[in-house]
Amino acid sequence: MNCGGDQEAVGDGRNCGRDPNLTQALAAHLVNASHVKTLVLSHNAISDSTLVCIVTALRAHGALVTLDLAGNQLRTLGAIEQLMTENGRMHQAPPITTLVLRDNRLSREGSVSFVRSLKFNLRLTSLDLRNCHLAESACILLGPMLQVSALPACPLRAVRVQY
Repeated sequence: MNCGGDQEAVGDGRNCGRDPNLTQALAAHLVNASHVKTLVLSHNAISDSTLVCIVTALRAHGALVTLDLAGNQLRTLGAIEQLMTENGRMHQAPPITTLVLRDNRLSREGSVSFVRSLKFNLRLTSLDLRNCHLAESACILLGPMLQVSALPACPLRAVRVQY
């Protein structure tokens, strides 16, 4: 991982998701990197199970505003749902406003569950779901969230979807 200045961490290894030791090292670094505002872990072969370790480290992260997980091997996004939702169980969610999930082949159930969880998120303003193979039912659920009058608590303003 390459830390550029005090604000950005970029995953530059292509094997973070394949090597449990690299994942553990990344998670340990993230626990102590409270100054990082942007975390780019795109194209690192991160799977849902690997993401759990990373999300655990990010839970109390107070500065992270951009999380880029594009081009990994994410299917269900359960760990992201837990990280992003503020439903009383999680008092210290990071203030993520931009989430890039582009180029992950989401399962039907995973995409529907993730889109449903968005209504509980009070911070996310930009979401990139291009080439995620969203289920039609997930797209139908996403539509009303973009209407300000339908869900005034949902701040999503920029959503990129390629159906």
